[in-house]
Amino acid sequence: MTEPLSLLIIAVAFIVGGAVKGLAGLGLPVITVAVLTFAFGLPNAMALMLIPGLIANFWQALGPYFWPALKRISIFLVPSLFTIWFGTGLLVTLDSARLVTLLGLILSIYAITGISGFSLTIPATKEKFIGPVFGLLNGITTGMTGVTSTPSVIYLNGLGMKREMFIQSMGLLFLISYVVLTASMWLRGLVNVEIGGLSLFAAIPALIGMWIGRVLRQRTSESGFKRIFYRVLLLIGVYLIVRAVWS
Repeated sequence: MTEPLSLLIIAVAFIVGGAVKGLAGLGLPVITVAVLTFAFGLPNAMALMLIPGLIANFWQALGPYFWPALKRISIFLVPSLFTIWFGTGLLVTLDSARLVTLLGLILSIYAITGISGFSLTIPATKEKFIGPVFGLLNGITTGMTGVTSTPSVIYLNGLGMKREMFIQSMGLLFLISYVVLTASMWLRGLVNVEIGGLSLFAAIPALIGMWIGRVLRQRTSESGFKRIFYRVLLLIGVYLIVRAVWS
C-alpha cells in the first residue's frame, strides 16, 4: 500500500472524510472506511482509520460537558467497549463478503434514518434497560466494521441532550471506542508497522479535510449538505451489499 497510487487513494479518502466531519461534526469513518474498503479490503480500511479517528475525536471529546457527558453515556459505553473485542474476533473469522455486506447494511440504515429524520425518544427511566442493549450491538458492529456511528448516534439522539453536550458525547464515545478498537486490532494481528505508519500519514489529509470542512460550514447550508451526504451514503451502502452478494 505504499505505491504512489495507493497513497493518493488514501489521501483523497481522508480529505473527503475529514471535510465531511469538519462540516457536519461526524462522518469521517463512515466515508473513509467505505471508500478504502473498495481499494484495500475492510480490515486494512479499518486499520488505516485508527490514528486519524483518535486524533479527529480527541478535541471533540474535550469541553465543559466532559464529566456529565461521560456519566450520561456510561451505561451505553461500557457494554460497547467490552464487545468491541468480540467484534474484532468476528472480523478475523468471518468471510469477507459477509463483513462487507454488514458494512453496507450499517451505512444504508444510517443513511435511511438521516433521510427520513427518524429519531428515538428514550425516557430517562428506560435508559438503564435500553442503553446496554444498544451498547452491546454498537460494540460488535464497531469491532466488525470500524464504523462507530450506528447505532450510537441513534441512541445518543434519543437522549434529548443539549447540542453541545450531544456533540461532546459523540466525541467521547468515538475516541474511547477507537482506543479499544486499536488495542483489539493490534492484539489480533490486524495492525503492523507498515499499516501503523500509513495510518499516521493519513492523519495529515484528514486534518486538512477537517479544516476545509470548517471553511465550507460558513458558506454551506448544513441541512442541504446532509441531504446530499445521506443519499450518497445510501448509494455506497447499497453498492457494497450488491457487490458482496454477487461477488
